[in-house]
Amino acid sequence: MSLGFVDTIVKGLNPEQLQAVTAELSNMLIIAGAGTGKTTVLVRRLAYLIIKYNIPSHNILAVTFTNKAAREMSQRIHDFVGEQNTRYLWCCTFHGACCKLLRNFANQAGLKPNFKIMDTTEQARIVKDCFDELKIEKTKECSPKQYAAYISELKDKGLRPHHDFGGLNGIYRLDDVYALYQDKCNKANVLDFSELILRSVELMKGNPDVRKFLNGKFKQILVDEFQDTNSIQYEWLKLISGENSNVLIVGDDDQSIYGWRGAVMDILNRFYNDYPHVTMYKLIRNYRSTSAILANANRLIGFNSRRFAEKNLVTERSDTNKVRVIQTNSPDKEAEIIAQLIKKYKVAYHYKNSDFAVLYRTNMQSRAIESAFVNAGLPHRIIGGLRFYDREEIKNALSYLSLITDHDDDVSLERIINIPSRKIGKVTLSKIKTVASQQGVSLFDACVLFCNANKKSSGIKSFVDFIQKAGKEFNDKCADYGIGDQVMNLLVESGLIEYYRQKDVDENHDELNRSNNIRELVDVISKLDASDFDPNMDFPDEDMDGNNHVSAQDGVTESDLNVNMDNTGHAARTLRPVEMIRGFVTTVAMNGDNDLGNVRSDEESGDTGVNLMTIHSAKGLEFPCVIVAGFEDGLLPHGINRYSIGDRKNLDEERRLAYVAITRAKNNLVLTFADMRMSFGNFYSGGASMFFDELDKDYLEYYVYNSRG
Repeated sequence: MSLGFVDTIVKGLNPEQLQAVTAELSNMLIIAGAGTGKTTVLVRRLAYLIIKYNIPSHNILAVTFTNKAAREMSQRIHDFVGEQNTRYLWCCTFHGACCKLLRNFANQAGLKPNFKIMDTTEQARIVKDCFDELKIEKTKECSPKQYAAYISELKDKGLRPHHDFGGLNGIYRLDDVYALYQDKCNKANVLDFSELILRSVELMKGNPDVRKFLNGKFKQILVDEFQDTNSIQYEWLKLISGENSNVLIVGDDDQSIYGWRGAVMDILNRFYNDYPHVTMYKLIRNYRSTSAILANANRLIGFNSRRFAEKNLVTERSDTNKVRVIQTNSPDKEAEIIAQLIKKYKVAYHYKNSDFAVLYRTNMQSRAIESAFVNAGLPHRIIGGLRFYDREEIKNALSYLSLITDHDDDVSLERIINIPSRKIGKVTLSKIKTVASQQGVSLFDACVLFCNANKKSSGIKSFVDFIQKAGKEFNDKCADYGIGDQVMNLLVESGLIEYYRQKDVDENHDELNRSNNIRELVDVISKLDASDFDPNMDFPDEDMDGNNHVSAQDGVTESDLNVNMDNTGHAARTLRPVEMIRGFVTTVAMNGDNDLGNVRSDEESGDTGVNLMTIHSAKGLEFPCVIVAGFEDGLLPHGINRYSIGDRKNLDEERRLAYVAITRAKNNLVLTFADMRMSFGNFYSGGASMFFDELDKDYLEYYVYNSRG
């Protein structure tokens, strides 16, 4: 591709974007305000690095905050400069990058390469087992779910068992639970999400050769949404970036809304001070919102203290629409008016239902809104509800496939050994666990031993025989029938399809159609591409004999990386179906936002309904019309009112949350509140949020509705 293509890369950029995209190689900090085209800048910068500076894609690491953002960026850079130029680019979340590292350096990390990633439900189940073994009584304040959250919090701080837990020191037997939990995870070769990052940090800290290799590999590192980074993620970044690496971060401290889950507020300042010769750029030209919306957003966020980089967003969009403020006397009336307003705006502005987003601070607010929409006949969908891959039937189908392709998967075995029923109760399962513990084997191997010692255990024997036969024949059967058809054959033979078909009938859940959900999963599997799960793509042969010069002298050899070599000495690219299924199961675990082919886009599925979601869920999205419900004291800011300001730090984050809500709107913004609201059976006075005092009244118009209006 010729350098003339550089003109295409920079075409259409504004002066600030152009400066950032075409900057010299250095450490960079881009302050990107809401709607200022930061994804465009990141994609063009990646293209510029590849085309202008001839940086090979395998020397570039791009880290995003969500899987959706990673996919969007990967697709856009692929479309921009072609597959050949981006084949080995790492574009993933922090967790995705850590998963790649640990797969390829499993031995050094103390893992088997086929480790499994578990979700929060599985995490809580292991903690429950710890409670049982330690004879800890479950209470409202002392629950497996809560302790699982504590453990994740400690890992996010880089803390292992038997260390000072700081503010969590007083939690009853937390250290004992954490230690036993981690021991169980290690023996089962499973990792929770927090462990992915902590184990990767420990890998690089404890293995200088691995760190040296990675420092040499990743010469250009780009990190998006940096304001949401926590301490362990920042430590990971510092470890993986070498002296000769250039790190570019993109962030906006005005949109930092994840302090409650560990995001560090001054992280931008830390980067600016920790890395040498950082050049800062600001993107302030907003391409999303009208001048009225931005006037209110700018004035509101201006009241925050300790902003890293003060800025006012500007736009060339002039519009006569002011921000509408609606006062009602109850949440039900508020919801009713919102439904009426949406119907009115659909006619006035030719909007579709999906052009609207109703945002709220807490999930409990959705009840009244949903009821009003049902009464008004307004189609709607709740963003952040039960996800496809979180459904029971999908988890169970994946557990069967995981166990068939990996007999050491204890978590999956425990989940599906009695689904459908094989008359294997808790007592029998406890005996199997005892055998596994005494013999130091997996639960599946313990099942085999149990069958040999108990000839009457027909349920367990049929289960063992099925899993063994399915695993042994999987690759050959896939070659005969195709991976999709063979997976369907196995799920039918397991009894799972019929189990959920009958369950739908018995429970009158035809609308769930759970057996059809499994068929949809099989359809996704039938379309899998082996290259999507090939670990050799993470560390291609360019890394072996190119700039990184990996050799025995460096302490990291080809055998240290889990790379299969063909007879020419190059990385082999063919994966067996068993490995594809393992890769797919991992991908599902890493991508929790319905994105593996089963969920259609709005363009494909038409007008999907009015979008209902929390403000946190709306981060990164935009809509022609945004309605923020419950813009009132006690809700936004949450737990704070004008008479009891509370913690300034919390108030600033609530203000940033309101700022994020406002800046989701493109054309129309509506802020609603109720004078009275009910919580736990008691009425309390809500009223207009204290943030109304900080908005630009020249761009507001007020409407008042009572129960009769």
